[in-house]
Amino acid sequence: MLLLREVIFYIYGLVSAFEDVKHRSIGVLSGGIAFAVGTILFFITGGKAADYLLSLIPGALILIMSVLSRGRIGLGDAMFISVSGVFMGMEKTVCIVIAAWFACAITGLFACLWRFASGGVKTMSLPFVTVFFLVMAADKAAGFFM
Repeated sequence: MLLLREVIFYIYGLVSAFEDVKHRSIGVLSGGIAFAVGTILFFITGGKAADYLLSLIPGALILIMSVLSRGRIGLGDAMFISVSGVFMGMEKTVCIVIAAWFACAITGLFACLWRFASGGVKTMSLPFVTVFFLVMAADKAAGFFM
């Protein structure tokens, strides 16, 4: 059953990363379905209600940041982090979110320096979910976080 949870989450992650790169947005419907499936699997595999509530905290914080930033952080990102929390747990989700933000910041810095050197800095955005998914895959391969 745990393998099934992992496979479903990786499929959702790949689809979301593709949507994020191609359309610069993530479908909330697919996130809602993944969230519902993740919730059902969480409790079927013996998850506790307290752990479930804790797993929702990262997504709730990103949702608040999305509202406060007037959409600079997308609702799809908040949904993705919520789904990640349900599938991976709060601790691992927080670690990967921090690592992905750091990776986005470094990438953004180099992109700004490149654009500045080539004649001007324009408004830009990075596909956070894609970076999150890459960090998550690297973690799975190397076991950096827990």
